[in-house]
Amino acid sequence: DLYQIVKNYIKSEVAESDSFLDESIDTKYITEIIDIQKGTLALNVQAFVKTYTTIDTNSLVNLIKKKSAASIKDIIDQEYGEKVSQAQIDFWPFWVKNAPKNEGRIKIILDFQ
Repeated sequence: DLYQIVKNYIKSEVAESDSFLDESIDTKYITEIIDIQKGTLALNVQAFVKTYTTIDTNSLVNLIKKKSAASIKDIIDQEYGEKVSQAQIDFWPFWVKNAPKNEGRIKIILDFQ
């Protein structure tokens, strides 16, 4: 229950343009007051989480259709700038030089390290 409370609090505090990884939530609990007579416990909860700028992969797919790897990197730089640490563009098979025009054949994988 406490984890869910922390998670909901983090959601309320993170900017709308950002998201966070559930698995990155790190909490520390410090016991403040224990009153055995009353059956109460006061905790100080510290929560830490890794956030990232939300990337709309659907609109990004529309922007990169039929573009070269260099053009795709430029588009990512224009849209997200420093918020993306690295972009790796792979075409398959090796002789393909542009992204396909069919949206279903474009895969965007976000890697959070």
